[in-house]
Amino acid sequence: MKLIHEVAYGESSPYGSSFYAEDLNFLTPESVLTFRAKQYLSGNITVISSGVPHEAISALAECYLHRIPVGKSTVPKATYIGGEMKVRSKAKGASYAGVAFPIDSQNKGMR
Repeated sequence: MKLIHEVAYGESSPYGSSFYAEDLNFLTPESVLTFRAKQYLSGNITVISSGVPHEAISALAECYLHRIPVGKSTVPKATYIGGEMKVRSKAKGASYAGVAFPIDSQNKGMR
């Protein structure tokens, strides 16, 4: 997944950068709390489910997420640049492939 995001958005975009920190030694309680205050907002959360009635998910989300502060952080617009990346290895037994492509975020024309 990490490589798909890098190819799709480029290394210089926050969306193309790794989601995982390589080194956590620089973190302090204050930096974590500051990040949480800026990013842990209702407008930054997406709840996704499959095979569960919408009403049930809505009730669970309301029950567990209602205390999250209202708002949305400002993030740069994601610009899909596309591309390809090949990673070769001598792994035995399994092959993995990932494919990504842009879609209309408003689901216009999708059925």
